[in-house]
Amino acid sequence: MPEEPGQVPEEPGRAAAPVFKALSYEDLLSLPPKQWLIEGVIGEGDLGMIYGAPGSGKTFVALDLIIDAIAGNLWADIAATVKPLTVAYCAGEGTGGLRARFEAAVAAKGTSSEALSNLLIFLDIPQLFDGMGRGVNQFINDYKAAHGERQLDLLVIDTLHSATVGAEENSAKDAGKILQATKQ
Repeated sequence: MPEEPGQVPEEPGRAAAPVFKALSYEDLLSLPPKQWLIEGVIGEGDLGMIYGAPGSGKTFVALDLIIDAIAGNLWADIAATVKPLTVAYCAGEGTGGLRARFEAAVAAKGTSSEALSNLLIFLDIPQLFDGMGRGVNQFINDYKAAHGERQLDLLVIDTLHSATVGAEENSAKDAGKILQATKQ
């Protein structure tokens, strides 16, 4: 009989390990507290999205957050960065103007180039829908090959549209595939 997706195969003479395990309220309370990267904004393992109308400045908000996160500064005058972070920024469009955007953001923040040594910029993005040989696994493998065990704290993909080539934006099925790839 075919197994359901996510089902653990049973070994003869041995009970199958549960796939889903319920936590009691006490178990929930004993979980470790959330580990923030930027207090109250984004924590370890979180997924986040900056969204808005085209031309509304989403990339500039992202660059502002990135620069403060790397420098270990207060972001938007309200959110403390818990430590200087290592950030990878993947640009899926507008790469011709990327240098000018970063230079302007760095100048506006009064940050030195040396303070941004934990910034890694990729002029391509991992595909989150149909990898086309450039999917998330390839990105992870390439990152590890180039940077070893260097911890990556935050991955910024700009834009979702350019990272989901071939996806139907109103399809729940496609959105589920994109979300799964993003969690990876």
